[in-house]
Amino acid sequence: MKHVKLFEAFINEASNEVEKESSSTQTVTKIIPLKMDLTDWSKDIGVVDDQVTLAFSPDSTGLFSIGADIEKFTGIPEEEVKKDFAAGKESPDDALIFGMQNIMNGGKDIYLWINGTRLAGSAAKNGIMPAVNEILSHEGGAHLTRKVLVRAIAKKKGISLDGREWIDVTGDNWPAIGENDDPKNPIVMIPEEAYAECLGKCVQAVTPAFFEMAAKYIPELSTVIPLLKK
Repeated sequence: MKHVKLFEAFINEASNEVEKESSSTQTVTKIIPLKMDLTDWSKDIGVVDDQVTLAFSPDSTGLFSIGADIEKFTGIPEEEVKKDFAAGKESPDDALIFGMQNIMNGGKDIYLWINGTRLAGSAAKNGIMPAVNEILSHEGGAHLTRKVLVRAIAKKKGISLDGREWIDVTGDNWPAIGENDDPKNPIVMIPEEAYAECLGKCVQAVTPAFFEMAAKYIPELSTVIPLLKK
C-alpha cells in the first residue's frame, strides 16, 4: 500500500502511534512555496510564484508514492525498482535512486525527493555538510531551478503545462540558459544571473524543511535546526 505522510503529522506523531507500515512506504512530504521577482533579470520570466513538494523516503521505492505518473516522467519502471529493492540491491552506499527532481500529476506539480538512507550513507563517507550540500545543489538547486523557470516562462506566455510534456514550451526544446539576446536565437530565454538568483532562492526555501526531514537519517543535523529558524 502506498503511504504518504504530511511532514507536520510525521514530526508530531508519538512513538507509540507509529503506523505499522513497511519502511519502503514511510514517505513524508511538505509543500514549499517558491516566490521571487526576477523581472530585473528577465521579462520573459518575471515574477515566480510556485511551489515544490519536498519528500523523503527511506529507500528508492518510496519515490513512487508521492504522486501520479512518477514512472511516466522519470522513465524509471516502478515494478523494477520494487523488484531490485526486494532482491537487496540497495544499501546506504549504493541506492537505486539517490535523489530525484521532476514533475508529476500530469505536469501540474513539481517535486524534490530524497532517499534518506542513501543520504546518510553519503554523509558517513563524505561528511555531513558535503553530502547535504551536494544533493541540495544537484537536485534542489540545478534541476529544481530549471523546472521552476520553465514554468514561469510558460505562465508568462499563457501556456498551460498541465497534462503535457514540458519540453513543448518552446517547440522542440526547453528554454536555454545563457547571455545571448540575439532575437534570431530565441531559445535562450534564461539569463545566467536569473538562473543563479533563482537557484539560490530555491535552495534557501527548501533548506529548513530539508534539514528537519534529513535529521531522521542523520541525527547530528538536529543540532543545526535551531539555527535555521533564527
